[in-house]
Amino acid sequence: MYSDTDFIYKSIHNFADYIKNKNIFYVSGNSNFGYYFCIFENENILNLFFINEKDLAKIISDFELKFNNSLSFLKRDINLFFDMNLEIKNKNTKFILFGTNFQLKVWRALVNISFGEKISYSVLSESINKAKSSRAVANAIGKNPISYFMPCHRIVRKDGSLGGYRWGIHIKKRMLDFEQSKAALSFPLGSSDSLHIKSDF
Repeated sequence: MYSDTDFIYKSIHNFADYIKNKNIFYVSGNSNFGYYFCIFENENILNLFFINEKDLAKIISDFELKFNNSLSFLKRDINLFFDMNLEIKNKNTKFILFGTNFQLKVWRALVNISFGEKISYSVLSESINKAKSSRAVANAIGKNPISYFMPCHRIVRKDGSLGGYRWGIHIKKRMLDFEQSKAALSFPLGSSDSLHIKSDF
């Protein structure tokens, strides 16, 4: 499995100041899609990354060392938050996002893509009135800090091929295949009401 540890460290750095004196914890484990590392503030999600098992231990060690004073509890029971499908069990959970205004606009559009649906980069660009900015939209998609729940995996090329995915095409395919098989079910966080914008940078 592909691990983009540089992206993970940069994403964590983006909210380093914000989480001072707050209740921060993480959960990590294996899902139907692969190993992951998820950071919370209370019940709200700051980041969700996919990572190979080898790199996961180092990420956890570095995170605990850097934010030791902020971590109120570590390694909480994974079953309190996710099942193997990474379904969020607390329906009040929100996303806390740090990004430019343009990135936030793109990420809002991602959350409104229905479970089991796939759309192209150009369609997403048109939906936010940026039809001539597909490349910039694609770049913003690639900086999505909350994998799966802000479903950049549902963006494919115009010809229907999968295109890219930061965490590996095989992970993207697993997600899409899973959603196709469960398309009749409602997705737990399926609208931009789940977004909680804390800050721009």
